[in-house]
Amino acid sequence: MGCDVSVNVVEEGDLKSLVLHWRDDAEHEIDITNGTDGYNAQLTPDGNPITYWVTALDARGNASRTVDQTIPADAC
Repeated sequence: MGCDVSVNVVEEGDLKSLVLHWRDDAEHEIDITNGTDGYNAQLTPDGNPITYWVTALDARGNASRTVDQTIPADAC
């Protein structure tokens, strides 16, 4: 079981990279895929609080990062 994360992307050009990062006892990252319901990924918690954020990179080299969000332990 995990925490589902949905991301809204507003981009005027080609999106080259969209990555979900999170930290519990260790650092993790996975690519966020563009499915039929938009951009989605899943955190895989280990029973500890999770801090997560998303990074994006477009074809022009512009990078963006969301602010950190926190999920309490055992919330998902």
